[in-house]
Amino acid sequence: MAEITRQEVKQIHNALRARFPNFSFDCRENSGYLGVEVTIKQGPIDFFKDYNGSLPGRTETQWPPASVTHGVTAPRGGSPVKDNMQVLHYLDLEHFSGDAKNTLSEVLKIIKTASDRKWYDRNDPRAGCFDTPTFYIHLNVGTWKTPYHVVH
Repeated sequence: MAEITRQEVKQIHNALRARFPNFSFDCRENSGYLGVEVTIKQGPIDFFKDYNGSLPGRTETQWPPASVTHGVTAPRGGSPVKDNMQVLHYLDLEHFSGDAKNTLSEVLKIIKTASDRKWYDRNDPRAGCFDTPTFYIHLNVGTWKTPYHVVH
């Protein structure tokens, strides 16, 4: 696996800013230069309103979504955290709807294609073939320290 460079992270950041001028992004290297972390800090879309992360057959009170902490009390009696979530690019998009799903899909597409080194995933565990991605992707909507703000 190759490391992602600051130049490649900057290319991703510039592409996101050009495509989404009404949003504010923070982009940086993560996982010891093996990944890129993109945080959507503010924008006109309420990602939390368009998220339904409950498991089938369970209610939100029985199963608060693990990746969403919007107004949900932290597990094991921890402090409540608000207005931030981690988006698992290979799993969570199916839990979004409307503009949130469309925007996150496009953000992920830009992350995967905007740098000189294009992202790929050729893993096939059933065939015993593992080819790791060019770099890891960490996508956040806000952080625990700086919550996401909806601006109109």
